[in-house]
Amino acid sequence: MRMLAALTAVSLLVGGLWLLDGVRADRDPEMVMRDQWLGAYLGGNKLGFGHLTTERVRAGGRDMAVVRLTASVRAAAMLGAGAAEIAYRLVQKMDPKTLAPLSVESLMDMNGTVSRTRVKFTADAAEWEILQGGIRRTGSVPLDRGKPLVADLGFLIRPPARERSEFAYFSFLGLAWAEGRVEPIETDLPEGAVAGTSAVTTVGLMRTYYDADGRIVSAALPMNIRLKAEPRADAQDLGSEEYVPPLALGTGFGGKSSRVIRRPSQVTRMVAVLKGLKAGSVPEVEGRQQVSETEEGGIRVDVRADDVRRAEGQAPALPVAGPDPRWLAAEPFIEVGTPAIKKATAEALAGEVNSARAATRIAEWVLANIEFEDELGPIRSAEDVLALGRGVCRDFANLYVAMARTAGLPSRVAQGLVYAQGGFYLHVWAESYVGRWVPVDPTRAHDPVDATHITLSLGTVSDAWDTTRYEGDLTVDITRVEPEDE
Repeated sequence: MRMLAALTAVSLLVGGLWLLDGVRADRDPEMVMRDQWLGAYLGGNKLGFGHLTTERVRAGGRDMAVVRLTASVRAAAMLGAGAAEIAYRLVQKMDPKTLAPLSVESLMDMNGTVSRTRVKFTADAAEWEILQGGIRRTGSVPLDRGKPLVADLGFLIRPPARERSEFAYFSFLGLAWAEGRVEPIETDLPEGAVAGTSAVTTVGLMRTYYDADGRIVSAALPMNIRLKAEPRADAQDLGSEEYVPPLALGTGFGGKSSRVIRRPSQVTRMVAVLKGLKAGSVPEVEGRQQVSETEEGGIRVDVRADDVRRAEGQAPALPVAGPDPRWLAAEPFIEVGTPAIKKATAEALAGEVNSARAATRIAEWVLANIEFEDELGPIRSAEDVLALGRGVCRDFANLYVAMARTAGLPSRVAQGLVYAQGGFYLHVWAESYVGRWVPVDPTRAHDPVDATHITLSLGTVSDAWDTTRYEGDLTVDITRVEPEDE
């Protein structure tokens, strides 16, 4: 998942801006018209730019507000494997008074690979369609009426927040309804700003600052991304033709490390303090990860390496009666027992019934048959990954979990951080129940899951997208590594 949050936050660039303004959804203040250019930066390095406009139109016999966002980003892909040229366009229509969503369409072009998402909102559901790599998928999600429903870009047509409010919106990340909140910022305003809004959503905590005319001055997004209002020419200026995106891009979307680990795959124990995460947001993992809070507000993790192969001697035979039936069931993006998944599973198992050895065989099959790629795109289902034959770590994990469950092996998705080349990257792997829960990383199927794998969530695909735990720039202060580097 090294480019996962990178492309989420950068291709939404200003995609952070969807949620940066906010007032209560039951009021009808004057609509704010915007036409602004913004530069995007990571640690002082220019990543790209965005253009944001809002307007009020009448179509189909009704008034609607329209928010348009275009962005262009040049990112270093996958630890310097090349530069990713990303173009992003989003158009969202909503009721200008209630902010109720009407429709939204997004398009991402990454090095010529195009992904398109459309969502239409009816009285009862959000109906979505994804087109990617010649594959079309559709679905419908019933409306969540527990809180006011608003368009995720709706806050862009409102003045800065004056009071705290909570809401529900449709998340593109998990293709599900999510909850968020906005509240005003009244202190520590940057130069030129007279007001600010703090927004907590699926992509974490974002702070936006406005001038006396209500125009965006700057914004701070999770993981060290900064936006700055600039004239068009300055925003679009990425420097010379030889401009090279910072290699730090990947680590910028994970956590900064306090030290270098020379052989991370051999680390059997690591103790570290995480900063920039909400208290109580990091789970204990039995036998592998202990968690406590520090007096300074950090989260201390004590992580141990594990290897599913160690469990082979005591592992039960397939099918395994797991601790919870949901870890054997189908869920969005994880098909279980379909003809394509059953065929792949049978090929991977080749008659193996020992659950621990079965986990290894499935992981190795995924690694051997799915090509790792740089292009993130929208979430892919397990069957999509099979059909495309390629994916990122998130896709490897989805396919592994689908095949494992089809084999009768309880499995779930794990999301967190993993160390690589000087920093911690966001990453997705899996866990399987073989008499105890053991981690399995299908992108590294031949190796144990080392102790630099810090777990931030366990459960479903949607859980992996819940990044509301981020409350600032994430840092990882390593206090102990075993064995110590020479």
